[in-house]
Amino acid sequence: MVDSPFWEELRAEICAHVRAQVRAETLMIFARVHGLTLPPEAEDRLVSRGESNLEQLIMLAFTQPDAALGALREVTASRSWGNFTPHS
Repeated sequence: MVDSPFWEELRAEICAHVRAQVRAETLMIFARVHGLTLPPEAEDRLVSRGESNLEQLIMLAFTQPDAALGALREVTASRSWGNFTPHS
């Protein structure tokens, strides 16, 4: 029962969610260190974007901090991720 596909899928979803939470927390720290004040729901909005999008944003934070701050403002201010392009 514990090894059923249902439990494996649930375990994978939980792990992905936890990884997204850690990445969102990292981005919240990045924003705070750079003096960016984000709305209270910002972390939840970031988590909802998913693990791979947050990883791209973290990479942007290392390579282009100003662009990452702009993307964080945009992403946490609206529900739209559509305008976020990490390599532009």
